Amino acid sequence: MPKAKTETEGKPELTTISTPDISKLPSVAFASMMAFRVTDDVTAELAAQEGRVAQSYITSVEALFDEPTSAANKVHKFLTGMRGKLLKPAQEAVTHLRKEVQGYRDSKEQERLAEERRLQAQRDEEARREAEAKRQSELAEAMPWEQEEVESKPLEAFVEHRERIALAPHQIDGVSTRKSPWTYEVTDLRALLKAIVENKIPLEDWLDGERVPIVQVNHALFQSAAKRLQASLGDKYPGVKGVQKENVRF
Repeated sequence: MPKAKTETEGKPELTTISTPDISKLPSVAFASMMAFRVTDDVTAELAAQEGRVAQSYITSVEALFDEPTSAANKVHKFLTGMRGKLLKPAQEAVTHLRKEVQGYRDSKEQERLAEERRLQAQRDEEARREAEAKRQSELAEAMPWEQEEVESKPLEAFVEHRERIALAPHQIDGVSTRKSPWTYEVTDLRALLKAIVENKIPLEDWLDGERVPIVQVNHALFQSAAKRLQASLGDKYPGVKGVQKENVRF
C-alpha cells in the first residue's frame, strides 16, 4: 500500500538556513581597482588581470549565497502558500458579509427614498387641490352674479360670440403645406418653476403609467458640486444637501 501523506510532508526544514560565512571570501582591493587607469599595453594587461580577480570574487559570493538563498526561497514559497490557504476562507467570508450588509443598507435606502417620493407627491397633490379650491373660491367671489344664477344659465349666455374670419395663407402654385405633429418649447422656465413652487401644478405628473418629474435636476452638475462643497452644498443650492454614504467595513 502507498504510504499516507503526512501533514508535515513537503514542508522545508527551517533549520537548514544558515548565515553564509563571509570570512571565506578572498580579500580584494576594490578601491584600488576603481582608481586604476589604463594608459598603455602594460596597464591594459594589468587591468585585465584585476578584472579576472573581481569576476572570481563575484563567482565566490554567488556560490556562497546560492544554497541558503535557495532554501529561503523554498521556505518563503511554503509560508506564502500556507498564509494564503488560511486567509482565503476568512477573506471570502468578509467579502460576502460586506456585500450582504451593503446590499441590505442600499435596499433600505431605496425604500426610504421611494417613501419620501410618495409622501412628497401626496403633499404636492394636496397642496395643488387646496390652491385650486382657493382659486375657484376667489373666482366665484369675483363673479357679478349669484352661483344659482350661473348654474341655471347655459354657458353660452356668458360667452361673447364673435365671428372669426379665417385668412387664407398665401398660396404658391405647386407648393402645399401640412402642419407637423404638436411638440413643445419652454418659453419661460422661471414661470414654470414659479407655478410648481406655488403648487399651481404638481412637481410630478403621469407619463406611461408612472409619475415622473416635470423638471429634472442636472445630476452631473450637482455631483461635481457635492465633491467640492460637501456638507455646505445646500448653502449654494437651497433644497439640495451633500450626502456621504457609509461603506461597510469590518
